[in-house]
Amino acid sequence: MVLNVSLNDALFIGKTQIMHFKIIFSLLIVVFSVPEAYNQDNSNEKHKYFLTDFCILAGEITQVKNTTSVEKYQKFLPQASLLKTDFSDFSSGGGGTDRNSSAILSVLASFKKVNAQHKSLRFGASIFENTYVAAYASRYVNQPLDTVTYTQTGEKFYRSRSSFRNYGMQTESINFRLDAAYIYNFFPDDRILFYSGICLGSNFSLNAHTNIYYSFEDYTRMESENGSVLFGPESYGWTDMPERINHKGNFGVNIYVPLGLDFQLTEKGDFHKTHLIYEFRPGFNGQFGGLGHYSGKQWEHKFGLKFALK
Repeated sequence: MVLNVSLNDALFIGKTQIMHFKIIFSLLIVVFSVPEAYNQDNSNEKHKYFLTDFCILAGEITQVKNTTSVEKYQKFLPQASLLKTDFSDFSSGGGGTDRNSSAILSVLASFKKVNAQHKSLRFGASIFENTYVAAYASRYVNQPLDTVTYTQTGEKFYRSRSSFRNYGMQTESINFRLDAAYIYNFFPDDRILFYSGICLGSNFSLNAHTNIYYSFEDYTRMESENGSVLFGPESYGWTDMPERINHKGNFGVNIYVPLGLDFQLTEKGDFHKTHLIYEFRPGFNGQFGGLGHYSGKQWEHKFGLKFALK
């Protein structure tokens, strides 16, 4: 997939994301380091953080796909030729499933203080696809034409002209997310441990675009006096390729609770520092962009490997 991002946009996105990451990092340090200020031990080494491990995780992220109106799409994408239609007599809605699932890849690194067995700070970067908003509009029209009478049987058929028009809009992007988490490890000396915590993150979108789909069907409908219906399409069609409009992306904030299982492969040998990880992340996300503000639940399932350095 080709990412259509200008240099100025990339620089702006990068500076913005670094600023948000610094804010998140600072908040976590302040919130979770205040109790340490009362420690009477003034040793510098005790208050330093050391890199202890890094993880590579892959899995699935599921988010609520928000709905919007066709009118918002018309204002947001005035250049779209398929949206120049008068939709005043169309019915509209969210368009299909209310959930969006896609693959996600994450790289994480954890830091601990000396002798801090249970507590750690973890920082990560993730990339995933996102379909965060959609809409559709449809119209069905049935226009009476005439009455047909069969001479052999005298049966009457009422003939009408029916037509169906359907438009669908779907906004997609590639999302890059940075996050910072406070992690508490239960049973840190065992080969199998459980961990949990709290995480804050922010994401921005790359290659944001909206695909607009169109289909139609026209046919003659014949209904008999007893209610049976005979009809067949006379013409039908759809857009071979959707009309794609590239536009500015969205910015998002995330908060979730990591719930994980950590299994050390062996206590000795070449793989004693390699761990299998499963992590479930229920959470909440908010998206801000040209189509407005959208928020909802999200959850992630991830599997991967952790490589301990200490």
